[in-house]
Amino acid sequence: MKITSNIVRLGSITFAAARARGFIAAMSLVGLAAFSSTTASAGSVSGSDTWAADYGLLALPTGTAVFVEYAGYQHGANFIDTTGTSQGGSANIYTNILRGAYLTNFLGHPLALEAALPYASVQNASITNGVAPIIAPGAQTSGSGFFSPVLFIDYGLIVDNKADRLLAVTNYVYLPAGAYNNTVTINPGTAHQTVWVPQIGYSEGLGKFGLPKGIWFDLIANMSFHSNGTETPAVNPLNPALNYANVSQANSYDIQGFLRYETGPLGHIAIGIEKSWGGLQTLSGGTLGALVGPFNTSADNYTRAHLQITKAVMPDLQLGIDLKHDFQTVGGYKEDFGVEFRLVKLFVNTPPPKPNMYTK
Repeated sequence: MKITSNIVRLGSITFAAARARGFIAAMSLVGLAAFSSTTASAGSVSGSDTWAADYGLLALPTGTAVFVEYAGYQHGANFIDTTGTSQGGSANIYTNILRGAYLTNFLGHPLALEAALPYASVQNASITNGVAPIIAPGAQTSGSGFFSPVLFIDYGLIVDNKADRLLAVTNYVYLPAGAYNNTVTINPGTAHQTVWVPQIGYSEGLGKFGLPKGIWFDLIANMSFHSNGTETPAVNPLNPALNYANVSQANSYDIQGFLRYETGPLGHIAIGIEKSWGGLQTLSGGTLGALVGPFNTSADNYTRAHLQITKAVMPDLQLGIDLKHDFQTVGGYKEDFGVEFRLVKLFVNTPPPKPNMYTK
């Protein structure tokens, strides 16, 4: 999971989705997302994380409803500033996400309507050397709460079960609401920012190319557009006389590739690599802007490995785990270990049986 602050970034919150072929098979759940927190003022939502097999949700029958619960833990070791310099320190982040989806149809193609509400708690955060002139060395105050509710839709352009091929697009909108306190150093809320994330997902079964049946390739790519954040100048923990009024963030880009093996209905094992870049966050205005000028605080620049395992515990209930590790990070904490558990419950709309023409 990725918490970034104006200064601090760690991990990426993931909302996922469901993968199902035909009626209910090999499911996982479509989803998103990374989020940012803040230093003594603003942050932003940025990036997107989607599990392998996510877009199979669109192969479920129209009228299907999905409930998802996510619980995660991430440990960030060693804060790397935007110049690539190690500043030491660490942070622990606990997350919980509630999510719902409903599958319908539009112009002959499947359409999923979704909403999610994330919660995060940042604990034991520290930066050994600090980040002058914004963050003092040592322990950092932090916050917790619900933040940035998300509305999104998934639209299936190609959902071909016979050819084992799927192509879909998603539009996410993060709303500028929820927990935010500009008097703490690290904040799970954002500074009045709206974020739009368009995404494309592609899945291809590789059995038809001579590989064993059940092996798939998944590709997910997206781009994040951030509105500017504004607020009354916040108290600065390093220098109370130094505050700022505006937060801006450049576009973020993220691409993920997975090689996946279906182990059975609602089950798979996948390994993947994720690359994110861009998203440079800048503070300006206030006394900081007058004395120092625009100041870069964080970025969405990392390379991450994923190991994902899902399994059906009932025909309509799935458990999953995603293990994560950062190989490279610039502009935030390097996530040396991350884990997310997911529970997915399907409420499948089973079509009624056709009447028997011989029954009176």
